[in-house]
Amino acid sequence: MRTDHSRAMPLRGAILRQTLLAVPCLAIAWLCLSNLDLDAAAAIADLGDFGTWRWGVAAAFAALGFWAIGRYDRVLHRHMGTATPPALATRAGIAAIAVSQTTGFGLVVGAFIRRHLIPSLGLWTAARLSFYVSISFLAAWAVLAAAATLVLSPDLPGLRPLSVLILALAAAAIPVIAWRPGRMGRSMPSLRTAAAILPLAAADLLAAGMVLICFLPDAPGTQVLAAFVVAYGVGLVSGVPGGVGPFEATLIALLPGVDPATLLSAIVAYRVVYFAGPAILGLLVLLQGPRAAEAIATDTPLSPTDWRLNDPVQAEAGLARQGHMGLLCTPESARQVVTRTGHGLVHLAFLDRVLPGTVPDLLAGFATAAKESGRIACLYRIDARLAAAVRKTGWTVARTGAEAILDPTGWTIDGPARAQLRRKLKKALKAGVVLREVADLGPTLPELERIDRHWVAANSGARGVTMGRFDAEYVAAQRLFTAEIDGQVRAFVSFHTSAREWVLDLVRHDGAPDGTMHALVAHAIAAAGSEGCHRLSLASVPTAPRVLPARLRCIAERKMGTAGLRQFKTAFAPAWEGRYIAAPSALQLAIVWTDLAREIARPAKQDEAPTRAAPAGAVPTGITVAAVARPAP
Repeated sequence: MRTDHSRAMPLRGAILRQTLLAVPCLAIAWLCLSNLDLDAAAAIADLGDFGTWRWGVAAAFAALGFWAIGRYDRVLHRHMGTATPPALATRAGIAAIAVSQTTGFGLVVGAFIRRHLIPSLGLWTAARLSFYVSISFLAAWAVLAAAATLVLSPDLPGLRPLSVLILALAAAAIPVIAWRPGRMGRSMPSLRTAAAILPLAAADLLAAGMVLICFLPDAPGTQVLAAFVVAYGVGLVSGVPGGVGPFEATLIALLPGVDPATLLSAIVAYRVVYFAGPAILGLLVLLQGPRAAEAIATDTPLSPTDWRLNDPVQAEAGLARQGHMGLLCTPESARQVVTRTGHGLVHLAFLDRVLPGTVPDLLAGFATAAKESGRIACLYRIDARLAAAVRKTGWTVARTGAEAILDPTGWTIDGPARAQLRRKLKKALKAGVVLREVADLGPTLPELERIDRHWVAANSGARGVTMGRFDAEYVAAQRLFTAEIDGQVRAFVSFHTSAREWVLDLVRHDGAPDGTMHALVAHAIAAAGSEGCHRLSLASVPTAPRVLPARLRCIAERKMGTAGLRQFKTAFAPAWEGRYIAAPSALQLAIVWTDLAREIARPAKQDEAPTRAAPAGAVPTGITVAAVARPAP
């Protein structure tokens, strides 16, 4: 069996990095501690002097800390879309941290424990998850340590300037997170995920600090807590088992007013409560293994019947074959097509046939699904009727463009409104353009691929989300029309189709003569009309947000090619239907709209696997988002 070296290397690199880091940290800590007159045996003997109630209170704080740790894993599972039930994510996260913080090598040990307790993750996903847990916690710790230093104990030696710098960098990172979110592993987490991580990290650090304070009743609590937060991070970064050595050395250095012997006794008690006890429980969970009731399979793809939603009306649902979309299932509605962006869970316009009376319940379920995935709920490209119903619920709505619609059964090229179209068709006829519908994709595929490559290079890349990108399996499920000149294919268009409607998708050409694309679309309209189709969409023409100044709107629409698209589609004299975007608030709308614009302009690679999401019953609310498999052509 072939080894995936690209996925094995991160684990090897993590082992090497932590080993190289742990050795010097241990050496420095040993030098620091060796200069102090400390009696470890006496510190252990003093444990009996702590009252029973102190041990009980400390254990309660430890339980609170590990509750926060479990919630932390749940947040990142949801953001990554691992399809792991919340209870299982919490259990695995607590066990992984409880054991790995004691053994050291947290990235490696945590990855294997999560993989063992959640077999459906796979080692690669478990390693990524462990890395995200570690790196995000370190980032949260840096912010919290800086804040604790300034607020609780500003006189800690030499830490005030560093704390100010860290907080300034954290403030500068907020717009970066807002502008460059995305799939975990490529860039930043969403704002909602980041906002959930910080308080959970604070709860964990506060609980752990209170465990230590329970055994230092005579020391100033705020100073101990500030010093503890700093020392905790130093021990964590060192990578040594339990941070032993670096943690003690840092804490003793930051608390010169506390007797070292008393402090060492408190540290030993703290390690018994927050390290030894949880580690034993974590090992018991590890030995128990995955629970049969929770070891669910999440890799089963949906069938072609599923991606069609069992609804022949929604032709544009064929976009789901691109692999970046999924099916949203709520107790209030049938399955609908959604996609994840960095900050948003975006519903892609297929709510248009929903009755207005069902909108409040449907939006409530959708908002809950978005919250569960750490994202903002957003409806995109909805029609005017639904936009009005959504606005009544209190959501913010804005116009994004207009969709060109016509009825092929009654459509002709006659009339003054189509004079430009007739001129274009005459040019195509004069150039010798031959139009065909492709029945067998195989012989034509190399030429289609060549045209697509040329078009993508000339247009700075293909667009994404609601705009299709060329792929053999994807195009094979569409109606495809080509234009030939002298026996060579020079252009093609494709349509999503259903029993009720056709929707224009791909438009590609390779230096075809003027009028070729008009002729292709007119030929497709005639074909749809001959089959009795009463609705054909030439897709949307985007517009810039109206809140922008006129000059910026012009620049944005020039970038989007709005004028050229409208001119092309107007030649067919369609009816124009407004399209809208909606989110719970104006700020959330602005964030997701910006997110969508970036995803459309710079979509993810087509070969990226779709994010897995929760199967039925995995989320207590009954809301699921399932990955959509590509059907066979």
